[in-house]
Amino acid sequence: MKNVKKHYHLLKLLLTASPAQKRAIIRTADKSQLHLFCEICLNILEGNLAVDVKKLRKYKKAIRKIGNKKLSLKQKRKEIIQIGGALPFLIAPVLTALAGIIGKAIGNRI
Repeated sequence: MKNVKKHYHLLKLLLTASPAQKRAIIRTADKSQLHLFCEICLNILEGNLAVDVKKLRKYKKAIRKIGNKKLSLKQKRKEIIQIGGALPFLIAPVLTALAGIIGKAIGNRI
């Protein structure tokens, strides 16, 4: 979750970017940013994030590949670019969960 908080602005940018912009961002992503997508896919596979299973069903092989710890980052980058259309379905639940955590933290301080 630490990686998600660190790259919060990248996730928001990818949510609103055009397909060409998404590809460019992912092509130039560094190691930490690629690990962010791996972490998101692992959380989806483990059931830690509430996602719409029907929308992600056709991307399940790619999500499993991205979450696989044995694949190289080069292969994972290729898979992330391939599933560019599914990125909003992957990112939206993460941003929602992160907003809830931030809201609770602010509420506890008041």
